[in-house]
Amino acid sequence: MHFSTEQELVETAIRHLPLRRWLRAPDGTPVFQQTEVRGLFGIPDLLAAFAPATSRRNKPQLRSIAFEMKLSDWRRGLVQAFRYRSFASTSFLVIDDSRSKPAVANAERFKRANIGLIGLNADGRFHIYVRPQREAPFAPHLENALTEIVKSS
Repeated sequence: MHFSTEQELVETAIRHLPLRRWLRAPDGTPVFQQTEVRGLFGIPDLLAAFAPATSRRNKPQLRSIAFEMKLSDWRRGLVQAFRYRSFASTSFLVIDDSRSKPAVANAERFKRANIGLIGLNADGRFHIYVRPQREAPFAPHLENALTEIVKSS
């Protein structure tokens, strides 16, 4: 069975993806999670972030994951997810797993762009086809803007 709308895909991702674990946020600490975040470079379908108290340089180091959701258009989703690397330390395309074969066949493109690829089923099972490395965002001023969005929530 496949998803009928991207909204169904987003809702299923929110319920089933282990965002806290992926952000390495301790239990009991607040994790920012919001859909359709505006004011950055593009509008991710889902954004999750966690700011540890301090880093080695005594400065908060935001950990963030941006998600673009697509029923099937992996090419467009890859471009959008790459755009989110301007402000997020990790970015994924989440695609309806029943329609993921073309994207998986092009996994090398995701690896070169350091964009993750997840296939998600309507029952909440997911498969990570490409796991990206966490990196500093491309645009520090947009990362700072995201940090302010997270702090003000």
